[in-house]
Amino acid sequence: MTYSQMNNPHEPEDDGEPRGGFSKAKRHINVSTDVSWYSLGKDELAAEQSEYLTARGIKPAYWQLARYRAVTDKSVCRAMAKVDGQYSGLLIPYFKLDGTLRPDDFVRMRLIGQKTEPKFKQPNRTANHLYFAPIPAKFKRDWRVIAQDLSMPIYVVEGEIKAAALAQHGYPAIGIGGVWNWLTKKADKDSDESRPLPDFGLVEWRGRKVTLAFDHDALIKPKLRPAIDRLARLLWAD
Repeated sequence: MTYSQMNNPHEPEDDGEPRGGFSKAKRHINVSTDVSWYSLGKDELAAEQSEYLTARGIKPAYWQLARYRAVTDKSVCRAMAKVDGQYSGLLIPYFKLDGTLRPDDFVRMRLIGQKTEPKFKQPNRTANHLYFAPIPAKFKRDWRVIAQDLSMPIYVVEGEIKAAALAQHGYPAIGIGGVWNWLTKKADKDSDESRPLPDFGLVEWRGRKVTLAFDHDALIKPKLRPAIDRLARLLWAD
């Protein structure tokens, strides 16, 4: 297993910790907790979402494969994210190994134009998951095969967009929503201890080359480095 430092000139991904508040006075629309966030987005990305992806090296040909959607109504975005500000949303859906969307329509939303944390949000009371970045068909690499083929190296990176940047060039990459987001939020009702996500069980890790690539600050911030060390021990043990 190798460590890699991913310098990000823009901003770090959300580390999963709740920050900031949301003024009820500014909430104009109520989004039911039963509504799929993905259903609120539009397939055609607006300029803000397109510019965000382009600036991070994600090519337009990949956008459709990744099934990105845009939420352009800022009032709807605020009702979804419950965060003050003027921003639109980029919806990033998560996939199963067979390339289809998760049956629960799980997504995370990048708050485009938001200058302060948090910059990523997901629906309330939803679990963390691993993001298996889709790989273009021309590379003939299927996640169902990769998961069991120990000769295939895997990159585990901080953030879905960084995983996409690798996957669009054929590299198998798994994104985590933040340095601690590879853990469950709570193990069970009788314990406060977090445990590795069940998604790790979808992949055979023992004997595989795995590269961990996180934002540059993850290696120097005291609160973040233990997350990387703990994840490395987990994968090393497997």
